[in-house]
Amino acid sequence: MKNITVDINPNFRVQLDTLILTPKRAILLEIKNYAGTVLFDEASGKTTKISGDGAIEKFDCIIHQLDRATYAVEKWLNQKQIELPVEPILVMANQRTEIPKMPLSTPLKFAKQLPRYIRGLPDIPDELTPRQITTIANQLYTNQVKWKRIPASEKHNISLFELKKGVLCPDCNAIMPRTQGRTWICNPCGKPNKGALEQAVADWYLLISPTLTNKQLRQFLKLNSKSAASIIFRQLRLNRKGTPPRTIYTWDYKFPMHK
Repeated sequence: MKNITVDINPNFRVQLDTLILTPKRAILLEIKNYAGTVLFDEASGKTTKISGDGAIEKFDCIIHQLDRATYAVEKWLNQKQIELPVEPILVMANQRTEIPKMPLSTPLKFAKQLPRYIRGLPDIPDELTPRQITTIANQLYTNQVKWKRIPASEKHNISLFELKKGVLCPDCNAIMPRTQGRTWICNPCGKPNKGALEQAVADWYLLISPTLTNKQLRQFLKLNSKSAASIIFRQLRLNRKGTPPRTIYTWDYKFPMHK
C-alpha cells in the first residue's frame, strides 16, 4: 500500500509512504530520492543534503519522521486489537546518494539492497492469516482521510523568484538544454538524463501549486514557445481541464508522471 493517510486521533494525522503487510510483520518504508550527500543529525532534528554543486539544504529529520510514522502504525493496529510487529526501513532510491555515516537507530538501505534485507529479517511466528491481511488493508483504505498537499513555497514562505528555473541536472543542479525529443543533456556532466524533465515538472507541483498552465510551464522551464510546452504536456501523465488558453493541468501524486 502506498501513500496512505490516516487519522490516529483528532490531533494525530500521519501519511505513510509505503506499508507492506505480511503474516509475520508490517514493513514500513520511507523512500527518499535524494541526489548528492546526505547527513543525519538526530540530536538537532535535521537532515542535511549537499548537492553536487555544493548547495546545502536542511530538512526536518527524516529518521524522526519515520519514527513518528512507525508509532502511528503501532497505535492504529493497537486500536484494532491487532498484535503485529512494525519494521521501519529508510530507503534511498538513488543509488548515487552518498551516506558518509549511516544512522544508528534506523535501518537504511538502498533500493537494490531492500529485497535481500527483508528476506533476512528474523523468522518469527505468523500473527496474521491472508484473510486478516486483506481485512486490515481494506480498513486502511476505507479509513484513510483526504490529504491536502501544501506546496513547499507556501509552507516555508519561499518566493517563486527565488527558485532556479529550467530543467535541472539531478546530479549537479546545472540547467540542461534540450536537444531533441525527450533528450535533455547536462553540459557540465556530459550526459543525458531522461528523468530530468519529469522531475522538473514535479518540482512545480511540489514547490509552487497543484495546478499548472502552458504559460507557467514556459516560464518555469524557460521554454521559448507554446508548442514546446504543449509537447511536454502530451508526454506526461497529467490531468487536463478546460480549453486553451485557460487549460490547466494537475497531477495525481499516486501515479508516476511519465507515461
